[in-house]
Amino acid sequence: MFTAMTLIKKIFEDFNSKRATIVGAGHMSKLAIKYLQSHGINDIRLTNYNYDKGQKVAKEHGCIYSKIQYFGNLISTSDIIITSTSSSTPVMGKGLMESCLKTSKNLPSS
Repeated sequence: MFTAMTLIKKIFEDFNSKRATIVGAGHMSKLAIKYLQSHGINDIRLTNYNYDKGQKVAKEHGCIYSKIQYFGNLISTSDIIITSTSSSTPVMGKGLMESCLKTSKNLPSS
C-alpha cells in the first residue's frame, strides 16, 4: 500500500477530496481501505463479486458498497481505483477502461 499511496501522491496534489474504489474484499483490500483513510481519503466505494462479503467489509470499514454490476460507473466516477482480488484473470480489461475514461470527469490534470 505504501507504493500505491506514493503513486497517488505523485498524481494528485490534493487527494483528500478524492473518491476511491476498491475492488475485492480480502485482506489486502482491507489494508488499502485503512491506508487510504489514514491519508484523508474517506469517500471510498467497495465492490466485490461476493455480495455478502463485500457488504460486510464495506460496513466494517465505513465504506459504501456497490454491486459489481455497476463497476463501469464506479470506474467513471472514481479518481483512484485499487484492485485486489484472487482472480486469475484481469478484473478490468482495456475496452472497459477506454469506455469508462471517455465519460470520466475525474482525470488528473497533466
